[in-house]
Amino acid sequence: MMPKDRPRTLTLAGLVVLFVLPLFLRLAAVDHGLPRNYVPDTHAVRAALGMARDRDPIPPVARYSTYPNLMPYMLVGVFGAHFAFGCVDGSWSGAEEFAEHVLAEPAGVHLLARLLVALFGALTPWIVLRVAREVGLKRGAWVAAWLVGVGVLHVHFSVQERPWIPLVFFMALALWPASAYQRTPRVRTLGACGAACGLAFATHQAGLATLGIGAFAWLAAPVGWRARDLGRRASHGLACVTAFGLVALLLGHPYLLVHGSTPSAGVVGGAASDFSVGGQGILLAFRWESVGRQLAAAFGYDPALWILAAAGVVGALRSPGARPCALFGLAWAGFFMSLENDHVRYLLPLAVLLAIPAGFAAERLAGGGRGARLALLVLLASPLVASLRLVHVLGSEDTRAEAERTLAQSLPAGALLAVDRYGPTADLNLASLDRLASWRELTTREAHRRTRLAAAADTADGVDAVRLEDLLSFDEREGTVELREHAAELAGEGGGPAELLMALGVTHLLFVDRSPGDPEHHALSAVIAGRSAEWVIDPSSGDARTRHARLPTDLRFPLVDLWRVRRPGPWLGLYDLR
Repeated sequence: MMPKDRPRTLTLAGLVVLFVLPLFLRLAAVDHGLPRNYVPDTHAVRAALGMARDRDPIPPVARYSTYPNLMPYMLVGVFGAHFAFGCVDGSWSGAEEFAEHVLAEPAGVHLLARLLVALFGALTPWIVLRVAREVGLKRGAWVAAWLVGVGVLHVHFSVQERPWIPLVFFMALALWPASAYQRTPRVRTLGACGAACGLAFATHQAGLATLGIGAFAWLAAPVGWRARDLGRRASHGLACVTAFGLVALLLGHPYLLVHGSTPSAGVVGGAASDFSVGGQGILLAFRWESVGRQLAAAFGYDPALWILAAAGVVGALRSPGARPCALFGLAWAGFFMSLENDHVRYLLPLAVLLAIPAGFAAERLAGGGRGARLALLVLLASPLVASLRLVHVLGSEDTRAEAERTLAQSLPAGALLAVDRYGPTADLNLASLDRLASWRELTTREAHRRTRLAAAADTADGVDAVRLEDLLSFDEREGTVELREHAAELAGEGGGPAELLMALGVTHLLFVDRSPGDPEHHALSAVIAGRSAEWVIDPSSGDARTRHARLPTDLRFPLVDLWRVRRPGPWLGLYDLR
């Protein structure tokens, strides 16, 4: 007979595994790329530092960031604790010295931001477990939580200081009361769902759509539609929407109260957008090609999740508690998989939304014969193996770090280097910073470095280089490039990239290719046509060149791409243009 306390011990052990293992997977590679940072869209860090420096908790949109304020608010607390501990142990004497330290060594605050995101990522499986339990799953609940905890897509974005993982955490949190509301439709339960949806919207603009969780919960609830029930139903819906609006407004979008709506100049893609939320423009354009690309990426990241979810979606739709999650998951997939802007990050919420339907399929398999249970074990082992591979690859040296060292040794005296987009962010010398300042406003860190070099009259520290993203506008999908206004003046009438580089006196080009399997697609292929590289740094793991080298940002088809690269970073080649 099983000891009385054994089930409790097993449950506790399971909970530890569902937190400790996911936390390990996220912490093992959380410092990838540092002290350089090759993760895009990390301006929540900049926003937190700017708010603290200027003592302005409600800045206008686009001063520091185009994202809502909740993640910067959390980071202000993290950075504040870091500052306080540093004052105690003597790392810095006050705010001015701390600010100087952050400008000189920003890797520390970026690591802290990643640790916060990793913690959100490691806690999400526990929330998913509670949701799955609420809808009636038993062993399937543990499977759903496991698929989130070790899922490759969720692990990947959990080591990036971006708001997507916190967004998904709050989305999962909203599913909990949404499911409970189907069993006991109380106003406070649906209000809690609305508040969690508000937290998601306060984290990122995409969280606006999470109000759909509350809407599906409200529509599917066992509350009648007759006259005597309509008042109750309306009050519950009003409570949900009110909680959503108040939480989102106060914690994410308080700038609306202070500064009003955001002018189009402060909106990313403002002129081309159909509408905007805060600083993010939204283009409602759909493209059939996006469906294939997004399906390949989503399945490539987590094939086990998609196989089980496809097998369990009907069961989830039949379950009253799981129905809001299943309906919202289908709606999210249908909308974001067909958008013209087919970014992989838009698929991240599906890592949670599909886990519940997957749990229904796992429940059946776990109760089946030996063959069914064996198939389930194989499916559950596959994401862990892939995530361990991802952690190993991300933990390896980025190709751009090696390129920085090689450039320092190989560039001749007097060389002027042009660095392609996505290339290494090597420290620029004083001449390069002066040149850059004549083209655009320097960032805070660039201006700080320029001031320091000028004060020391140091003309040797750093590399003499131009970054092509400051001169050219790239269209990766079409493989085209256009000269920015100041670059067109330098290149002369009718001039292109080659004429621009010649006019600037560029002697060497560091060519960067994130799709080395398709070199002709690169916008600068004509510039290096007929030339041989002085040296090459290839992230491929074997003799065959990988088709995609997009780490640490994302992967196009991880089921294959993850095993064709041995390190993060793009393919790099140095070309002598003289």
